[in-house]
Parts: sequence; C-alpha cells; structure tokens
Amino acid sequence: MRCGNYFFNKSHAVCYTWLAYKMAYLKAHYPEEFMQAYFTINDKAI
Repeated sequence: MRCGNYFFNKSHAVCYTWLAYKMAYLKAHYPEEFMQAYFTINDKAI
C-alpha cells in the first residue's frame, strides 16, 4: 500500500517541522532561557 506509506511520512514531516519552528522561535527570541532549558534536559539524559 504505497499511499499509506506516503501519508505516514508526510504527517511526521509536519510534526518535526512544527517542532523545529517552535525551537527556532524560542532560540531567536529567548536565547538564554532556551539554552538553560536545553542543557537542563540534556544533563538529565546523561
């Protein structure tokens, strides 16, 4: 079923694009808060 695979990939692309847009906005407008949150999250993952 080729059509099903296409829609699956397209929906994921939309989600990742929206996430990237939000992160870029926060990084551009709130750089200190963004980096603090980024390092806090990555510090807990280690």
